Amino acid sequence: MKGAFEQIYDAALTLHRGGRVGEADALYAQALSLKPDLVEAHNNRGAIRQMAGDWDGALACYDSALRHRPDYVEALANRGNCLIQLRRWAEALASFDAALKLSPGRVSALNGRAGTLSKLKRFPEALAAYGQLHAVDRQNPYALGGAAVAAMQMCDWETVEKLRPALEAGVRRGSAIVPPFLFLGFSGDPALQLRCARNAVAELGLPAVPPLSRGGRYGHQRRRIGYLSADYCQHPVALLLAEVIEAMIAPASKCSAFRRVPMTAAPSAAVWQRPSTSSSICVAVAWLRAPR
Repeated sequence: MKGAFEQIYDAALTLHRGGRVGEADALYAQALSLKPDLVEAHNNRGAIRQMAGDWDGALACYDSALRHRPDYVEALANRGNCLIQLRRWAEALASFDAALKLSPGRVSALNGRAGTLSKLKRFPEALAAYGQLHAVDRQNPYALGGAAVAAMQMCDWETVEKLRPALEAGVRRGSAIVPPFLFLGFSGDPALQLRCARNAVAELGLPAVPPLSRGGRYGHQRRRIGYLSADYCQHPVALLLAEVIEAMIAPASKCSAFRRVPMTAAPSAAVWQRPSTSSSICVAVAWLRAPR
């Protein structure tokens, strides 16, 4: 007969699998009060927080699991993914390396390690890591694209050309995910570029949005132009773009700038908030939090 903590854990797992994560989390905590070294419960509580975007909370749960079982591979790999989101690249790499030492073929750790090496700009190692990932999981959607991007960063055009046929075929099939902006430097085929962008958006799992246009004519007294960027930090595009737009758009237009970073994180926000010198542009900066 199962003990009390096992029965509670099984009930929590059933709720978790059924999507009732709040109730599951409470039961995991109850099970841990009876058996603090139940590493699976720590790991599952981390997964709940990770899905909610609470990366610090998830990391604390994975660390708790690893304090009780340092060789718990699943927690090591999950911990690495949390550290990626927290942009703690060196720690993420160490976590993936530890997981792979214990389980060399673990796909999630191979994938995370390759991506982390790219973030660290260690492109030769990233290229080799994506090669390992592709060898273990031939259907992995990130392996070919990651390898191609690493090769492009090194100006290794011979490797890029070797990867091109398989990567383009993967993009056409929807089985290869490549950052659309980087793919612009890889292929000049507009249809393939569009397919690449659609693959990337589909991978995000965002809810469907009705089209803005339903075929009829639509207009305002003033034309409205939107500029969307991931950041407006200290680089020439951010610092100069407002003036460029002011010089080029008609006086009857209105331009709005949208970004995905906190207001305090972009030193050049003042460029977009300053009054227009020609009154032809009205700039509003909004912080858009991307759904996870």
